[in-house]
Amino acid sequence: MKFSGPTLAISLWAAAVLADDTVMEIIELGNRPAAEIQALLQPLLNGDDRIVADGAKLIVKTAPAKLAEIRALVKQLDGPVRNLTISVLQTTSQTAEQLNAEAAATLHPERVELRGLAGNTEDLRGQRQQQQVRATEGQTAFIKTGEIKPVRNVAVYGSNYGGAVLSSTQMLEASSGFAVVPRLAGDDQVTLAISPWSNQFQNGEIATQAVQTTLRAKLGEWIEIAGNADQTQSSGAGMTGFNQSTETQTTRILIRVDIAK
Repeated sequence: MKFSGPTLAISLWAAAVLADDTVMEIIELGNRPAAEIQALLQPLLNGDDRIVADGAKLIVKTAPAKLAEIRALVKQLDGPVRNLTISVLQTTSQTAEQLNAEAAATLHPERVELRGLAGNTEDLRGQRQQQQVRATEGQTAFIKTGEIKPVRNVAVYGSNYGGAVLSSTQMLEASSGFAVVPRLAGDDQVTLAISPWSNQFQNGEIATQAVQTTLRAKLGEWIEIAGNADQTQSSGAGMTGFNQSTETQTTRILIRVDIAK
């Protein structure tokens, strides 16, 4: 088939128009921040597609067929924001597997604490401390524990007339904890973006450690996020000679997320 000059020009112009056949639309959101939805949609865009987050609105520039797909996805993603209860347990006597097995096996009154307590609870005999905080899905919640110790500072000053020793006591707090951002994933899963930190007393100063991690867990089940093993050595002399023993105690930090009631 042959095209004359004007016909060929019109055909090329039509092809160019079709290639640039894009539309723009503002999609109103009812529940989620636009930035959150934008981040989820960004990997699905083609080369020339654009999505701009503006408060509670998404500004979309794409092909008509793609726009229909984006509308459908936004409708699914813009679900109601849920309130969550985050429980944190520090224990030296139980693992996540043991707690989950006990919670599944019995609902006796003495086991109610495994399903969450409001505020702080502490059992010094069992080395067990539990905290609970309510958080909105997608928002940051903070869990903090710590201790305050007196730290003595000694300074020695010398001069031609003699020396002087000055001492003072300063109260320092060493805290540990973490920031967590929970997001629901499906009907019974939750992803946790966790940023724990730990301050420890070392030679009269505070040393800080911090890491970041992301975990996926099942709603209503405990999961271990950290563990620390402490060794205690003891020695003594008796009728049978010199005795020495080493005891290792592991402190586990467990977390669980439930839908707030």
